[in-house]
Amino acid sequence: GEYWGEYEGVKAKVYIKASEVERNSQKFLQLEDLKMDFSVKDIQMGIKNVHNGNAVLEAALNLFINSNSQELLKEM
Repeated sequence: GEYWGEYEGVKAKVYIKASEVERNSQKFLQLEDLKMDFSVKDIQMGIKNVHNGNAVLEAALNLFINSNSQELLKEM
């Protein structure tokens, strides 16, 4: 199926480790490591077009997904 999601209250922190490099007499930063922590206050997400439009399966999966949305988001 196709995934969809709506996220509100997103906060993110990005941590960058870089080193200085010089090319053609110009100085640049070269990325060495990138990490991101984030939180989402409200999530609505689900899937559609599951198994040739099986409405019962789609409803059950979307109920599960939205009941466990914070935990699923952490895994993604």
